[in-house]
Amino acid sequence: MTRDTQGTCLRCQAQLADGALYCHSCGVAVSAAATGEYALYDLDRFFNYAVDMLCIAGIDGYFKLVNPAFERTLGYTAEEVLKIPFVDLIHPEDRSETTAEVRKLAGGMPSLSFENRFRCRDGSYKHLEWTSYPEPATGLLYAVARDITDWVRQQDRVDGLTGLASRRVFDETLPQEWSRARRLRVPIAFAVFDIDHLRDFNERYGPEAGDQCLAMVAGVLHRHARRPGDLAARIGGHELGFVMHGGMPPEQAVALCEKICLEVEELRIPHDGNVGAGNVTISAGVAGVVPDHASSHYSLIAAAIESLRQAKSHGRGRVVMA
Repeated sequence: MTRDTQGTCLRCQAQLADGALYCHSCGVAVSAAATGEYALYDLDRFFNYAVDMLCIAGIDGYFKLVNPAFERTLGYTAEEVLKIPFVDLIHPEDRSETTAEVRKLAGGMPSLSFENRFRCRDGSYKHLEWTSYPEPATGLLYAVARDITDWVRQQDRVDGLTGLASRRVFDETLPQEWSRARRLRVPIAFAVFDIDHLRDFNERYGPEAGDQCLAMVAGVLHRHARRPGDLAARIGGHELGFVMHGGMPPEQAVALCEKICLEVEELRIPHDGNVGAGNVTISAGVAGVVPDHASSHYSLIAAAIESLRQAKSHGRGRVVMA
């Protein structure tokens, strides 16, 4: 049987299409099936068709063999990848940690889950998660890498503890809302919330209870950030920021923040260190302005932080407007 004539696979007896290189029923190469010299599985097809990046690398710092998923993910051809020391493709901030991981592999210890960033041909970076197994006798590393860039980006946008937007999202959103308010010539309001005597709370009840407390406070804030243009975010270790939609008058912003503070107090989270209240309370600093070209959103942040400082210095559990 030749590849140019239609026939029957000698392994599984399935009908072969004209010019077929493989039998679609059993996956064995036609030439191998014709001679009876075939393996139970065609590992080359598995290697080439895999969605994940499969490779064999050396502890000398070079890839020895890569599958087509490398080109699909990073943009380099296999020939290009094999000529480049793989450390040159790694993000500079990840190189020392990756080098240490390779040393562990060289010592015979497998790497079951290791993340780093690889540079693509277009200059961007992909986040990869690696599973690697060493063969110390040959100095080879057998590895699988999965592109987790989209997952990492999603994680970067949501704070894992509070469920609020991350600082990254806040840094992207506030300038946009500032520009929109300036264009429409309407006020924009921003508030910073902080749990009163949180350090004392953590010392009394433990850091785990402190995290739970912060998450409960964040839940109250989240329920009030429902309008288009609203954004509730964790902007610091225990500081929560609230960008209120453009057009909200300052007095309305203060009233909303006072309502949030009251609802947190109504949670009745015990806090013996909060003298005079006995429960967890929060303070808020609010700033509002109609933006102009002479100022920036940084001035709004600074004004809100200063207002928060004043709220703290005047007894806590209150809202102060810049």
